[in-house]
Amino acid sequence: IPQVYCDDTLSNTPCWTAPFVSDRSLLNPYGSQLADLPAHMWCMGKGAATAGCAVFKTAAGQLIVESNTYGNKTFMDPDSYSAGACAKSAAGCVLWKQSPPSLLDTLIKMFMEVGSVPVADQVVPGQGGLQAFLILVAFVSVPMMLLPKPLILKRRHESKARFSPLGEPGGSPVHHNAPDEPGDDDGHGEGGGFDFAEVMTHQGIHTIEYVLGCI
Repeated sequence: IPQVYCDDTLSNTPCWTAPFVSDRSLLNPYGSQLADLPAHMWCMGKGAATAGCAVFKTAAGQLIVESNTYGNKTFMDPDSYSAGACAKSAAGCVLWKQSPPSLLDTLIKMFMEVGSVPVADQVVPGQGGLQAFLILVAFVSVPMMLLPKPLILKRRHESKARFSPLGEPGGSPVHHNAPDEPGDDDGHGEGGGFDFAEVMTHQGIHTIEYVLGCI
């Protein structure tokens, strides 16, 4: 089935109806045509809204719409639903509902086919654009995780070091921690001065863990 939505006159069949419209009569302007078809010809039966239903038109101009047949063995009766029965009346036609999209395939194609999601595999409207946005956010998150924290800590340390010789208010000398005492330098060491390389290494490990998690 071409991955296109039906036009106003259903002249581009086979096509797909608009997504997430559980009542076929609400599909303007061709909803009335679909509402006249047998009740089983609608893949969003019982209020189960999905990403559109497939619409076919036979050579004789007869419309056939994708059916919601889950758990209903009646539609498997070859005497009632067959090529011959379908040729006589639309009531004898059954177009099976497509299988739900695979989550694994969706995640793989999210990176392999960026921004392109077939209508039959869409879970939400505009899923292609949404996935492209999420991928962009994932890539932007890498430098945002790696750089800002070490640079901010470095700037704080430099600012503290610039004003520390002035001493405390009242002329009291600046207190320096002993080597074995915990430092108050915003670093990740057990004490002593600020080590920018150590902070970058620590933040780089977290960033690598994030990238591996995405993969």
